[in-house]
Amino acid sequence: MELETADPIAALKAKSIHERCSGCRDLSKMGDLDALPVLADRAANDKSPAVRLCSAGAASDILSRYRLAPHRDGLDNAARMRILDLFKVIDPAVNAGLFSMLACLDLPLSFSRIATGLRDPRGDVRVGAGVGLMRLCISVARLGDVDLEKSVVELLNDKRIKPDALGEIARVCAAAGYRSAASLLRDLDMGESGQAGLVIEMADVLDTLAEPISGLWASDGLDAGEVRGQGALPPAVLAALGDGAALTHSQGDAGWKSADLLRGVGPGAGGRRMYFRRVGEATPTHALQTRGRTWYPVDMAEPFDLLDEPGALDVQAIAWGAEAPAQQADVDLAEGLLPALGEGAGEARLAALVLARAGRPAEALAALEAAAAQKKAAADLWFFLGEARAAAGDAAGATAAYEAANRKAKRKKDWFAVAARARLGL
Repeated sequence: MELETADPIAALKAKSIHERCSGCRDLSKMGDLDALPVLADRAANDKSPAVRLCSAGAASDILSRYRLAPHRDGLDNAARMRILDLFKVIDPAVNAGLFSMLACLDLPLSFSRIATGLRDPRGDVRVGAGVGLMRLCISVARLGDVDLEKSVVELLNDKRIKPDALGEIARVCAAAGYRSAASLLRDLDMGESGQAGLVIEMADVLDTLAEPISGLWASDGLDAGEVRGQGALPPAVLAALGDGAALTHSQGDAGWKSADLLRGVGPGAGGRRMYFRRVGEATPTHALQTRGRTWYPVDMAEPFDLLDEPGALDVQAIAWGAEAPAQQADVDLAEGLLPALGEGAGEARLAALVLARAGRPAEALAALEAAAAQKKAAADLWFFLGEARAAAGDAAGATAAYEAANRKAKRKKDWFAVAARARLGL
């Protein structure tokens, strides 16, 4: 992980505002609990508003790494209360980033402190509280927390809360998948507020979250809102099969596992559809939380590396002419994914892979031919086409496809280029 400073803690004490902010950014990426005292001090007392906010952000990001197991076990509630004492000197009027710190500290009292901020007469404090409420609610740590959902939705009836804060609460309801808020949002009297459109938009989003889950979803192993170089869990992919059923595959697993989208496992069991902005992204996206993970939609028009690996589709070992599936999961995968696929080259490639795994070689060959006829066909598709043609007895067609695979490969050492040359006797 590339850092901006040699010693982020020392950088927080530098004269340069730029250097102090750089130290904060580094601690945001890789800081641990030992950095919290100095970050809390900078968040409260630094003369620069930018440094104060960066310090609060870094403290929040560090704490975001301690909300889920196994790391949560390293920070019990007693330790969290001691950290809370560090934050008590921070005036939200001086640094509204306090609310994100409280959210990621994730104590039972975090919500009540944030709710107080939402009622504050100062606009910048209310905005900071809205950001904190978002970070509190979208974590997998709060999945299945019906009391929190009820408390957040009840804020919409609080006459002390101004329209701008109501807009932030509406955004949180959509982000966290609080569908119980939909009717309240539509009935809110926002008067001449510029937030009226946002509130209705979020109600519309909540309606979309009731739609059936389909297609592929991926997890990077990170919690929603978590800042960490690499997730505590390995990357994984989920294939929605319809009727609440799914198959999941984690990097390194030997195969697919059956899953129920409606129930997770472990703390915070449950499942929810969501709509929020991922860390590092500019716009919100749909998301899914279940099985103790946060999942995001995969663009099925683009190759997804984890699918190609052994244990998933294992593209290097597909028997293209076999008319018996490798496993029942392969049959289920094809039946679940095919209805969600379009006709683009990437989707035709994926269709061919799952069809071949499901023991449907003629349909797989047809999908490959359709993909190869399009302009943006992936280079490895030509090798697959060669294999499928060879299995179907089309030796000349297979040779032409192998030659195309070798020619189109960006690198001669790509596995499919190497395999194509072997098929050609080169």
